[in-house]
Amino acid sequence: MVIAAGNGRVGAPVPPALLDGPGERWEALAASAAGRVLELPSEAVEEAVRTEGARGARYDTILSFMRTPQVSDLGSFVAALEQVLARDGWILMLEPSVAGTRGLPGRRGRGRPGRDVVSALRAGGFMVTDLHRREQAAAPARSRRYLEIRARRETPIES
Repeated sequence: MVIAAGNGRVGAPVPPALLDGPGERWEALAASAAGRVLELPSEAVEEAVRTEGARGARYDTILSFMRTPQVSDLGSFVAALEQVLARDGWILMLEPSVAGTRGLPGRRGRGRPGRDVVSALRAGGFMVTDLHRREQAAAPARSRRYLEIRARRETPIES
């Protein structure tokens, strides 16, 4: 799960319509990753983050490409991310917007309506430093809108 910055996606079953514009945006975002990098896996994402936290792993950059629709409790997931993020670390995400989270293709019905990733990050003590709302015109309406997010702790933890 640890990758070198810029190596791209870790075998993600992502809707083909999202691999054009969003895929290109993701490659650019992932290329900015530095230090120890954790790219969230395409399956069992919550379990993977909990496992990393339990073993005491810390990452300078956490990459999340369309993973939040899989998560059962967004607040708990954000708290788990906080546990594995290094002191001055960054979370880089490309995620469906609130309007685009219901039933993403390829997610076998696991998409949950009304996911507000930005609010969950802020409630979890993160400062969203960059937020870009984007749209992939060629994608189906339910997966057309997505967010590009850069976030870090509001107050870095003490070593």
